[in-house]
Amino acid sequence: MFFLARRIPRAAACTRAFPPSTRPASSSATRSKNLQFAVDLHAVASLRREPTALYDIAANALGRNKVAHSYIVEELGKNPTLDDTKRWDLILALVDMRNNSLPLHAQKIAVQPSHDAAIDVIADLKTSEEREAAANELLSSVRTKEAPFLSAEHVIRLYETLEGDRSFSFVFSRWIGYFPAHFVRLGTNWERAVFDRQRVCEDAARQLRLVEDWFAHHYYSYLSTATRRAFMYAYGATRVADDDVAREWDEIVESGEILPLHAVERGLASTRTLDGLNTMWAQIQTMSVPPSPPNIIPFPLMFYALNLARLGARDQAEDVAKRYPVHDALSWLVDPYGALDSKKDDTVHKHTRANRERANDLVRSGLDVEDVIFMLSPYSPYRDALRGIRSGSAMHNSLVVKEQ
Repeated sequence: MFFLARRIPRAAACTRAFPPSTRPASSSATRSKNLQFAVDLHAVASLRREPTALYDIAANALGRNKVAHSYIVEELGKNPTLDDTKRWDLILALVDMRNNSLPLHAQKIAVQPSHDAAIDVIADLKTSEEREAAANELLSSVRTKEAPFLSAEHVIRLYETLEGDRSFSFVFSRWIGYFPAHFVRLGTNWERAVFDRQRVCEDAARQLRLVEDWFAHHYYSYLSTATRRAFMYAYGATRVADDDVAREWDEIVESGEILPLHAVERGLASTRTLDGLNTMWAQIQTMSVPPSPPNIIPFPLMFYALNLARLGARDQAEDVAKRYPVHDALSWLVDPYGALDSKKDDTVHKHTRANRERANDLVRSGLDVEDVIFMLSPYSPYRDALRGIRSGSAMHNSLVVKEQ
């Protein structure tokens, strides 16, 4: 049964391309091994498997060429619940391999035991390109038991370490943007055993306020509508900063700018009550929003229905959904037509059932409804890892296990 014993209660976390899994191999056994390697890696990356699986994945990658050493190191860096000695030994072993696939900047950052040490290393790199690449590595992939995210003090120091006109936007847009992807990890069984999610999120909200205040005093012009949307996403992902979400939302509404579809989704997902959701939905309907494709449920309405279900108004969500055809991004949770039990074998029904299977995997990993909706979002940084598809972005250009 879906969501049994779970209580209903967010620039780019998964940024490394998945390992090739369908290249010609010397034997069927090798092909099978490579396929399983890819499956195991993206199962960990999509939070559907405990990160302890990385011990075997990393050990099997040692001494092998043409495997995603950099991706394995990134996943080791993102998972501070692993045994510290094993984690660092594996990272060091992969970095020390003569034929590893890690760029030099990734090697230098991966072996640093703290954010302070990593920033020191970044300061010593020779070119601005190397410093930016290393900074992105730090922002996205270095989490420790003491610091599951980069603090305000460290991100300001990181900015001051970099040079160039674009360093401000580069550092802070990524720092703010990575928060939702980091926070969803706190809902897994393995991270809840180590971190107090409430305390970590309260601290994160304080760090976000410190940076926002620093902007206001030093770089007020940077507080554009797009920046306020990013702050709203991050505050919303903490689940403990309702006033901050409301403050950012008021600024967004006041701007009168077009509201991107991802902003509609994250805004609605940031609400904590049905009254708050319905109030925001009424405002969105008066705003300029990009059109959705024809002949399907409009995306803003789909996001509204998902959040109605998240907040317990399932009957109302089904009333919305039944006015439109089945959609795999909605019907995995809100299914008035019984698509999940249907024998239909068309693409939409197949993908709906596949999304439900992914959702059940995520629930078994400890995530609640809010987390799962974020993970399965069309804009989720975990989307590629969950679906096992080739991404169109330059950062996801390797062939991976294709969705059937």
